[in-house]
Amino acid sequence: MAAKRVLVTGASGFVGGNLVPTLVKQGCKVIATSRNRSSDVAILRLGAEPVRADLAQDSAEALADVLPKVDWVFHLAGQLAGPPSELAKVNVDGSYKIASVCASWPHAPLFVNLSSVAAGGPSSSQAPRDETAIPNPISDYGRSKLAGERIITKYCSSVPMSIVRPGIIFGPGDKEFNRLLQSMYRVFLNPLIRGGRQPLAIIEVTDLIRLLIAVAERGERVTAATTEGDPVGGVGVYYAAALEPISLRQLGAIFSSTLERPVVPLPVVPPVAWMLGLLGEQWSRLTKTKSTLNRDKIREALAKGWWVDVNKAVSQLDWQPGRSIEEEMKNWIQRAKEERLL
Repeated sequence: MAAKRVLVTGASGFVGGNLVPTLVKQGCKVIATSRNRSSDVAILRLGAEPVRADLAQDSAEALADVLPKVDWVFHLAGQLAGPPSELAKVNVDGSYKIASVCASWPHAPLFVNLSSVAAGGPSSSQAPRDETAIPNPISDYGRSKLAGERIITKYCSSVPMSIVRPGIIFGPGDKEFNRLLQSMYRVFLNPLIRGGRQPLAIIEVTDLIRLLIAVAERGERVTAATTEGDPVGGVGVYYAAALEPISLRQLGAIFSSTLERPVVPLPVVPPVAWMLGLLGEQWSRLTKTKSTLNRDKIREALAKGWWVDVNKAVSQLDWQPGRSIEEEMKNWIQRAKEERLL
């Protein structure tokens, strides 16, 4: 890959913390948006140059004044949880601002937008969802990510862009998924809603990074959008996940066999799940912290499945995960124990 000038939003987050060093190692000059001094420090440690910009708070005009012109933009910044107004401020308004700035440059950069399988909506339990399916998000988070996709496609005629929708992401630097492993390790229980057999799209972060770069280098671009703002025929959209789905019940079994430690499946009926989500929201308010244990995530957990078809990425980009999802999981669980993350 020829050296590029690259702008990354959300660089101090989980995915950004893995993407930026990879780009730097490939010879790219990476500039990353930063909201505060602690983010500056984190970004510098990754080998990138911080630029003070807040997509949620700054106006598009203010961002245009500080953001440098680049060859590529990876828009990773997003918010996982919170009320719809907060989700929209980051996932929708922030996406609009960065895309509009890129559209204002004399030479528009390639724009890769990191979305989520939640934007497409759930699958059935028997078949995966692919990029051509009409989006049908069921959560506030999913609706905000889809709205973010739709608002940037307004610029698809002037900004070459692609959209990547990953499933659950795990790997080095992850906190959210690791909390599930910690709970299984400490209390020997695997909470399962509706039996925990729903097929889930999951991807290891280094596999996602390879896909993001492959999409930037040779992926297809959004060529036209429907009246709702969805890419016509799913052109320019890629799902990102392991080749096969995995369920939470299977994950518990893999965890148990890897660490030779018993894990007991704990059935959780929907009313109890909703109550746990509500309690999570109350705790988040009391502690003034963000938590993904909320009713919005319970709504997603109650879906029949989150299985996606990644044949498009495999066939078009010659991409596939380095190992099977079971091997990836075993490796990550063992590594988490060795690094005392459990």
